[in-house]
Amino acid sequence: MTSRRSSVSVTQQRDIDLLRGLAHHFNLTFTAFGKLISPAGSPAYGTLTLDDAFGHALEPAPVTPTGEDAVPYRIISGTIKATYNAHRSLEGGDNVIVTPAIMSGNTGAIVIC
Repeated sequence: MTSRRSSVSVTQQRDIDLLRGLAHHFNLTFTAFGKLISPAGSPAYGTLTLDDAFGHALEPAPVTPTGEDAVPYRIISGTIKATYNAHRSLEGGDNVIVTPAIMSGNTGAIVIC
């Protein structure tokens, strides 16, 4: 089962909510993600435009399940352990601890201890 704690639309709305007051305070015409946010026709000293960096937004990556019965995690952690052990000429399966982590940039990470 995939669980998301955020989405593109939630993040965009949060950004709009954060900047709406500043745009009003500094008397700026505020456009966000192709929609006019400030009242139409109101006088303004400048503009504030919020848009996707590369023309399309990328939804958050799904959360990969971890734990004893999580096959994807067992495969990657087992591969890391086997590779590390082979490279270091170590015997046994508990020479390293592999743990999941989160990275910015819509990617996951594995931490090796």
